[in-house]
Amino acid sequence: MPQASASEEIDETPAKETYVAPPSLHAGPTVDISEVVGLSPGAAGVMTAPALERLERCESKTKGKLIIRIIAEKDRTHLRVTDQGDLDAATNHCALEALSTMDVDHAMQESASPSDQAPHIESQLVLSW
Repeated sequence: MPQASASEEIDETPAKETYVAPPSLHAGPTVDISEVVGLSPGAAGVMTAPALERLERCESKTKGKLIIRIIAEKDRTHLRVTDQGDLDAATNHCALEALSTMDVDHAMQESASPSDQAPHIESQLVLSW
């Protein structure tokens, strides 16, 4: 036990300890990008990067997968849900909103010079909770 000088008092009351859990690193889904056509895997990662932070906010009360096909051409991008699994509507909505922030144009520019860019890119995202 530490010694106290005459002018100093020691508080022997047990400290009230509080445990604060760190924020979840995987509140959102794991993301698997596959079947990439017209882009390098690195460029596909660039394409999805803006959406990843937002996807972390998409929590699901159930385990399941959302499989989305991304098809991009020079003038438009389509997201087509190919399988919703057992996920609830709120989780599906959250994930699709997050994916709407993908930067497909930037990914296409990063993939090659303008003359070498693929006129059509495609990939599949599997989001698993």
